[in-house]
Amino acid sequence: MAAPSPTSSFEVDLSAWLAPYQGMGRLNRLYYVIKNCTEPLRSQALVLILAELKTTRNTRFYKDIIEEFRDLSQSLVDPTWISETERSTNVALSRLDQRIQEFTAASVSTASASHTSSSELIPLLFEMGDYHLQRGDTTSAEKYYSRIRQLEPSEAQHQEVSLKLWQTFFASRVFGEATFPILTSLRAPETELDMESASSTERGAKGLMPGDGPELVKPPLSKLLVDGKVLVCFGLGYLHARKFELAALQFLQVPYELGDSFNEVVTASDIACFGALCALATFSRAQLKVALLENEGFQLLLSHQPLLKEAIDAYMTARYAIALRSLRIVTELYHVDLFLGPHLCTLLALIRNNAVVNFFVPYSSISLDTMAQALDDNVQDLIQRLLSLIRDGRLSARVDSQHRILQRYQVAERQRTYEECLNVGRQHEESTHALLTRVNARLEHLQVGQQSRSREREFESVELQPGRHRRL
Repeated sequence: MAAPSPTSSFEVDLSAWLAPYQGMGRLNRLYYVIKNCTEPLRSQALVLILAELKTTRNTRFYKDIIEEFRDLSQSLVDPTWISETERSTNVALSRLDQRIQEFTAASVSTASASHTSSSELIPLLFEMGDYHLQRGDTTSAEKYYSRIRQLEPSEAQHQEVSLKLWQTFFASRVFGEATFPILTSLRAPETELDMESASSTERGAKGLMPGDGPELVKPPLSKLLVDGKVLVCFGLGYLHARKFELAALQFLQVPYELGDSFNEVVTASDIACFGALCALATFSRAQLKVALLENEGFQLLLSHQPLLKEAIDAYMTARYAIALRSLRIVTELYHVDLFLGPHLCTLLALIRNNAVVNFFVPYSSISLDTMAQALDDNVQDLIQRLLSLIRDGRLSARVDSQHRILQRYQVAERQRTYEECLNVGRQHEESTHALLTRVNARLEHLQVGQQSRSREREFESVELQPGRHRRL
């Protein structure tokens, strides 16, 4: 489902729902509700967004909404506010532009160092870009922010302007993979490695989740905040592109210290929900154990969503009915969320499919009624789900509709056991052959590679007689 159904009605207290957000985070969410929900929520959101816009300089967005929803907004238009706001904003922009031109002309006419002039010009360009962003002119804002990047800004200024450029896309309601080039330079090297290996099912979360390797020195708070914002932006891009596994890997690495400091885009509760849902929909149980249960940073984020944490615990202990019911409650409001709303039904369906597959693992056959009760589902929907999983090759079973049971296809257990024993024997033979080859190479004083100290001690402790094990 791409968006909430136009025929669906959601009982949402919009004011309470929007309270944690600021700036464009509030405006874009209200706009999404107007576009995708029905009455009376649509009219409530329209009243709120027009009132919210009147506390800003964003006359462009105000006029766009009036034009797009003309049938609903005619009685709400305030032309006086539009003209007064545009007049005061144009005066401020003219003054700023004049200061920038005077400074540029003075710096060209003098023989002063370019670094000094750049450090004084950059704050003016930031202010100019912010003014244009606040009034909804994202093209002009992007022009001034891009100019800053050409002036060799400091590391902190480079980080700030990169995030500002991302916000110009967000203000235009663009937050897909097209925004990635802006933030690529801010990504930590280890995060890029994670992304390259993220598609490997075998390596999975175990090599990618924080807290798995040796303990590292904690970076300063300013770096944690920047890294967290960058991870969120990449996670939202992958979520928008429906690459849920990659999105999960980003959200699960967001440091707890970010908190609600990025609430012009998302809150800590949003990050916890997005990361948990994407992980539950795409990770195996072994990966979930590392990614969710053993990830201390993400466990702290989950403290903002206690019911979600209970749902994860129930899922990991195979109490699927409780887990799925809790997830429905937690995600009820996210049907109208700007980022998660278009993908929520897909994610919940994937999580339910995973629960079905995991639940059937220990059984050779089971009653459909028992299975439906354990999965908080009705039998008819469960049958359709089972048939879909069988067609996709995720279940090796058949549905007996007459006797209302699900029966696993019989596997030749004796043959499989023989094959496993033969594989173990072959692996042992190969490892023994490799060990004897290395021993013989050392006896002949052949260098076969740098040995670790533990390996050296291992071989020194073995007494070998000359001539033994020369031939393999």
